[in-house]
Amino acid sequence: MCNNKYTYLACFLIFVFGMQAGFSQAYKAGDKAEAFINNAWREVKIVKAISGKNNMYEVQVAAGKNTLQLNKASLRATTAAAMPSSIKTVLNSSNLHLGKYDLFSGIPTMYIGHIVLLADGKYKVAFGTDEDNYEMGNYTFHASSNTIEWQTGLFKNKGWGGKLVARSGNAHRIEFNSSTYAEVN
Repeated sequence: MCNNKYTYLACFLIFVFGMQAGFSQAYKAGDKAEAFINNAWREVKIVKAISGKNNMYEVQVAAGKNTLQLNKASLRATTAAAMPSSIKTVLNSSNLHLGKYDLFSGIPTMYIGHIVLLADGKYKVAFGTDEDNYEMGNYTFHASSNTIEWQTGLFKNKGWGGKLVARSGNAHRIEFNSSTYAEVN
C-alpha cells in the first residue's frame, strides 16, 4: 500500500514538471523578448542559446551593441500591449522622428531611461526604475541644422544639446553630449 502512494506521487511530480517544461517559453536566435535588467523590464533580442548552459541565453539590449548572458528566469515574452510602439511618425518630412527613444550614458554605455518626443513640441523624460514618473519640457526642432533646442525642462536645465545623427537602417539617434545619447531602431 505504501509503495503505491510513492508511485502515484512520483508519477504526479513527473507530470507536473513535464507540464512546466512543456509550457515554458523556449527562445531562438532573433526572437524579441523582455529582460529584467537593472530593476526594469527592457526589450531585448535573443542572439543565441548558450550551449552547455541550460536555460542561459545571450541577448542584445534593444538599440545597444553589447550582449549579456541571462538566465531564462530573467526573460519573458513580449506582448503588443506591453511593448511601446516604435517610432513611425515623421514630423513635416524632416529627419525628426517622434516617439520613444531609449537613453544611454556613460563609458561603458548603460541604459538610464527614456525620452518621448511628442508632436506638439513637448517631450517627457523618465529615468531608470521610475519609468512611469515623467518630467515634461518643450523643444523646437531646427530642420536646417538637424538639431533640437530644449526650451524648458530637464535637458534645458542641464544645458544639453540635441544633434540628430544619421544611422544605418531605421535607427535614429539624438546626441546630447559626448557620453549621453538617445536611440531607437
